[in-house]
Amino acid sequence: MIHAADMIFHLRELYREGTCNKRFSAVSELMKTKMVKGAPVHQHGLKMIGLIE
Repeated sequence: MIHAADMIFHLRELYREGTCNKRFSAVSELMKTKMVKGAPVHQHGLKMIGLIE
């Protein structure tokens, strides 16, 4: 379970200076990602989680 302090830490990290390009790249990659036909759902889920974190 995530605690409030962890959430605040991640939000500060997300919105600090110099992260705009990093966020843009992550969101762009997230929007372009598609599940490959026949690939396991687990693999796709892990990739999506990695992009979100």
